[in-house]
Amino acid sequence: MQRIIITGNAGSGKSTLARQLGKIMSVPVIHADTYLFIEGEAWKVRPIDDFHADILEAIAQDSWIFESGDIGAFQQSCERCEAIIYIDFNRFFCLYRVIKRRVQIKKKPRTEMPKGCIDRLERKFVKGVFWDYYKSRRPRLLHVIEASGKQVYHLKSRKQAREFAKMVKAKHL
Repeated sequence: MQRIIITGNAGSGKSTLARQLGKIMSVPVIHADTYLFIEGEAWKVRPIDDFHADILEAIAQDSWIFESGDIGAFQQSCERCEAIIYIDFNRFFCLYRVIKRRVQIKKKPRTEMPKGCIDRLERKFVKGVFWDYYKSRRPRLLHVIEASGKQVYHLKSRKQAREFAKMVKAKHL
């Protein structure tokens, strides 16, 4: 596997797993949020055509790990990927991780985010993590995953995610 997509809800650990696998496999990690938001302008979204053009350019490489919760970016990269890792954790766990992350990093941007995009626990975001993702985005995402015909790793727990990383590490020694 040289081109992998990691997707799932906010707080599911997509970025963490992507960084782990990138290090193990010695391949670049592409974080969709890096391309989605305008650096220095808190949470301002770039024009969607520019975002998608940059994603296409990034995934033109021979090897990568692409992590995204955005359905459009996921569909776009799905054609070139060899495998999909779908992190499908419980909504309570994802919300807990989002809150924990916000408390831990305080007013600093995450490493995979453009400068100026500092996590906020706004009502809309919390609702998106806890309710909207499971009501609308998850079913659409599952449909695209099933229709892709790609190899899929459906991780439903932290233990499965750790075991998956260990399996990849064992194959790359």
